[in-house]
Amino acid sequence: MARVHGRNRQIAIAASITPEGSPADLDFTALGSLSGYDISFTRDKVDVTSFGDANKVYLVGLKDTSGNFSGNFDTEYIQTLVTAGDEVDGVWIRVTPSTDYPEIFFQGPAWLDVTVTGSVSDAIKVSGTFSANGTWQQSYTA
Repeated sequence: MARVHGRNRQIAIAASITPEGSPADLDFTALGSLSGYDISFTRDKVDVTSFGDANKVYLVGLKDTSGNFSGNFDTEYIQTLVTAGDEVDGVWIRVTPSTDYPEIFFQGPAWLDVTVTGSVSDAIKVSGTFSANGTWQQSYTA
């Protein structure tokens, strides 16, 4: 496995979820004009430290997959983003760290929130946050 530069990353959205709950590859729309993202796979941790323990002790619970992305406002993709944010059942999001290795990705159903910001001294920006709406899948086969 090689180290990978982030310049060829891709974030894609499938605005419709199939009855089986997983999207077909052709349903994904890659979002252009994005320049940053993060995705977190944190888990709930409960402190169960007791008297006499040599260190803090935790139990782990559910995973909380979530993330965000940001970039420049693009008239070609803004309708896709806003419409996806309005989906009552959520959307599928696929994060591919590099299109040089398209078989490595994270994807799953999510709730999506979209924000557009602008000012007199900057380009209009778009950003989004997402939170898991079911089980996420990872593919690491390179």
